[in-house]
This record gives sequence, structure tokens and C-alpha cells, in this order.
Amino acid sequence: KAAASRKLMIAGYLVLIGALCGPSLLLSLVFVSQLSSVAGIGLWLLALGYTAIAAGGLMTIRSFSSRTY
Repeated sequence: KAAASRKLMIAGYLVLIGALCGPSLLLSLVFVSQLSSVAGIGLWLLALGYTAIAAGGLMTIRSFSSRTY
């Protein structure tokens, strides 16, 4: 029920948070051998969660861009 401008601002913050944390965690898990041997399923899920946050924010922004005012 928030205003459209507020929804877009929050979606932008979500994309920023997810884009900074998600891919960096995934790349470090894949390419750093010591980290992937120590990391459990929780760190993988955390990385996928941050990536999903970014995807959700991008989908929100996309839904607003397809509307015509």
C-alpha cells in the first residue's frame, strides 16, 4: 500500500544489497578451495538468498517500468 516512488526506492536498495553480497559469496565459494571445503550448506543458502533478493528487486523495478502512466 506504499506509494510507487517508495516501492521503487526500496527495490533499488534490495538490488544494491543483493548485487554486492550474492555474487561475491557465490564466486568465493566456487573459486576459493579452502572456503568451499569449510562452508556448509548454510553459506551456500545465504549466497543464493542474497542473489534472490537482487532478483526480487529487479522484478519489482521491471513491473513498474512496464506500466504506462
